[in-house]
Amino acid sequence: MSSTWKYAVAYLLILQFTLGLLVPESWTYHYRVPYDAFKEGPQTLELALNHIEREIRSEGLSDYVILLGDSVMYSGPGGPERSIGYYMERLAEAGGRSLRVFNLAQPAMQVGDVYIVLDKLRRRGIATDRLVINLTYAGFVNRQDGTPIVYWLGDDLKQVDPEAWGRYRASLVSSPQATISRTPVERLNAGLRRLIPLLAYQPVLKGRLLQAVLSTAEVYDTRPWTEKPGLPELMKEYMYQRGFSPEPFDMTNANPQIDFLERILAQTADHPPLVFLTPTNQVLMAANTTHPGYQANLRAVDAWFAEQAVVYRNWESALPDRLFTDQVHLTPEGYEVLAGMILQTLEEMRADALSQP
Repeated sequence: MSSTWKYAVAYLLILQFTLGLLVPESWTYHYRVPYDAFKEGPQTLELALNHIEREIRSEGLSDYVILLGDSVMYSGPGGPERSIGYYMERLAEAGGRSLRVFNLAQPAMQVGDVYIVLDKLRRRGIATDRLVINLTYAGFVNRQDGTPIVYWLGDDLKQVDPEAWGRYRASLVSSPQATISRTPVERLNAGLRRLIPLLAYQPVLKGRLLQAVLSTAEVYDTRPWTEKPGLPELMKEYMYQRGFSPEPFDMTNANPQIDFLERILAQTADHPPLVFLTPTNQVLMAANTTHPGYQANLRAVDAWFAEQAVVYRNWESALPDRLFTDQVHLTPEGYEVLAGMILQTLEEMRADALSQP
């Protein structure tokens, strides 16, 4: 090997192991994992987990909460300092409590993704005894249109749960929506991104570069839904209506939603999580939410959770329509209210635990 190649290899090795020190941690985690980077490469989650693990260990944290879920838990469309985790920390601080909240939710995350993230946390020794998961009505709807039960993290399912991988592999590979390596080359690239930090940081650096050059940062339209004249008509389109289907839910593990919820609850049996059904704009979606089939499905979900080792809250109709930016996403004020509801429920859970003999 020539001296030039030796220097090049040495440079790459040094860069690989020092890049994490050069990239600001806020680029990979700031009250949540930035969606712009995550959608370019879900391995960005690993970088965020590295940051969280270091923070927990270096600061000796024991009072912290993990948030998992979809775009509502992520707190779109507002920015990170208008998110549920941010508001929970501020509300706790106002009450004299130093609480850390780590938000690992992402838009479009399904319950299968949540199961995989939970496994990643447990493998790192990150406590999940204060875990909060949001679910949507749409998650229980029949997935005959091909909606994947693992949207982002399909490449991890085989390692996390070979049995589940065998059951769902075909549906994930055939779904154009699922983020999964389908070809040998894609699988090789996915493996390299896990092994080489330099490649893992590529989506983060790309996202920052695009923001700087092209001003492509997330656009935050947090106006109330009443200030969006075209929204009622938009909600009539199939892509939105399917998520409010009144067809009876299959509440057995033949439904992928139930199957993965059972897997999650089996992993968290020692410390049951808080699971809540996401609030829905009851005014905007009145034609759907008042349908007898829709209401029957809500009762079926409530009944299923009543039989599980979990703290469950049905907050589907808990918030006034003025706090919504659309059918399910909230204004900053709405996320602050929801953060308060979560925090209060966690306090009740903690009080109950302390009162047990």
